[in-house]
Amino acid sequence: MNTRAAGLDAQNQNLHAVLAQQQQQTLQAQAALQKAQQEVVDLRRQVNDGGTSNVAGRGTSARAASFRGGALPVVSVPGAEVAPDGDLVRIRIDSAQLFAAGRADLKPEVAPTLDRIAQVLQREYSGRLVGIEGHTDADPITKSKWKNNHELAVARSVALFQALKSRGVPEAQLFVAGYGPNRPLASNESKQSKSQNRRVEIVVYPESAG
Repeated sequence: MNTRAAGLDAQNQNLHAVLAQQQQQTLQAQAALQKAQQEVVDLRRQVNDGGTSNVAGRGTSARAASFRGGALPVVSVPGAEVAPDGDLVRIRIDSAQLFAAGRADLKPEVAPTLDRIAQVLQREYSGRLVGIEGHTDADPITKSKWKNNHELAVARSVALFQALKSRGVPEAQLFVAGYGPNRPLASNESKQSKSQNRRVEIVVYPESAG
């Protein structure tokens, strides 16, 4: 009887030890669950408070800082609108300032503005990748040699490409794109909004050309 009682006591002690271990594991699991739940609550609070935009902003800053010289400078160019766009810089010019309606040859009077843009590209953005984007309104072309707005947009981009190249901007820095009416700034529902959409944008990237 004594031997059996001793065996039962030992078995009980083992069971208590196992139970205590399981209780400890349960407590640890509960703590991990509470931590995960709190992280979800904090993340949702950040989203509601605009935290996602802050995260995006930090990502943009980190990307810009990873390239040579960090964030791109934003400088004034008389005759053009210059504005940051994330880690890019956009130099925007109204098409009416550059071209006659339905045409892709540059107006002679825009030469001083192009001179200033070329100087800024060489001085402030030397070696950076530069895209020249042509944009139009959504009105179909009726009186022009171009078949559609995309052809006109590309032709205008190429004209500006040639103008900047002739002013000393290295060809290796430049590329052209014609978006036509696909990326409007306004609704195309009025003359004023259509005029905003007719533009050429010189876009400076933080990446080095080539």
